[in-house]
Amino acid sequence: MESVSLSIIRRLTDTREMELRDVAAILPKRTNDHLDFYPLASLIKGGYLDLWLETNGEPLRDQNEMELTLTLYMWVVGGSKEFEYRGIRQHGGDFGKEKVFATAKAYFLLDEMRTKRWERLWAFAAGILTAIIATSLRGLVD
Repeated sequence: MESVSLSIIRRLTDTREMELRDVAAILPKRTNDHLDFYPLASLIKGGYLDLWLETNGEPLRDQNEMELTLTLYMWVVGGSKEFEYRGIRQHGGDFGKEKVFATAKAYFLLDEMRTKRWERLWAFAAGILTAIIATSLRGLVD
């Protein structure tokens, strides 16, 4: 089973970019509040994903994860209407339409995973081949 974070990265590297609300739809809904947005916030904070938007003139990844999850949640749920959540007020904007994209770090991660998978397969194949050859030689010697 693939992790939520990895499935989001794979999906975004395949499509190049997605709307924020579409990425949010991929997230498993466990609590139906801002807590569901922690995987997405972690990917942004870690530099694997990004948005064009800034908050208060700073890139999103500069916020702490709690602020980032609240911001993302309010952008998706609030839509274009005024919205208040946990004492924070948002005045529309429909930020759910904003584009989320994978960064070079995400592409490198997937390339590294692909390379490691092939290395493991080759090592496994070499081990099996070595065992077959050793067994065959043993049979010839005996």
